[in-house]
Amino acid sequence: MNFLLYAELDMAMKDAEFAVTVKDSSPCYVESVVTEVAVEQAQRVHREADLQVDVEYAAVQLGTVYLAKLIKEIVNRGRVWG
Repeated sequence: MNFLLYAELDMAMKDAEFAVTVKDSSPCYVESVVTEVAVEQAQRVHREADLQVDVEYAAVQLGTVYLAKLIKEIVNRGRVWG
């Protein structure tokens, strides 16, 4: 699934018509997605007590699946390198 999501995002960057399929018709609220994904990842490694989330309110025109995957990758890299 990761490969397909990355391939679709890559295609969206290169093809404006395909980018429309990646975007969501309604805004996706970053705060809720970031918080949900961060909590899930912290619970997965039993580190809920160490988690601190400070998120600015924002809405993006990106599908929730794509945003959640991007956030998951960022959180995991932060956990590994933090």
